[in-house]
Amino acid sequence: MPIPTAFDAKRNQQLIDAFLQSRHMIVFRHPEAAEVFQIVSKNINPLKEQREVLVFIADDNRILINSHFTNAGFSLAPGGRHHKQMAAELKAFAERS
Repeated sequence: MPIPTAFDAKRNQQLIDAFLQSRHMIVFRHPEAAEVFQIVSKNINPLKEQREVLVFIADDNRILINSHFTNAGFSLAPGGRHHKQMAAELKAFAERS
């Protein structure tokens, strides 16, 4: 899901960083891809290990957000995805910044 911005990739990185810090999120960043931010949820399934992974990518004039689920087994009905909610919150945060 793309979020349009008026900023270059460097400023979008700063924006994502500030947004996630304001939410007290633990962020993982790849040392060779500074534009990629990843957060991982707590276990969301008490019967097996299942987590949601949200990925933010800073690009020129946009921020891309997506999510997927990781688990140890096969699941026909994964939980709801939160990337749309996070995208709306990030967009509101960017407009205030």
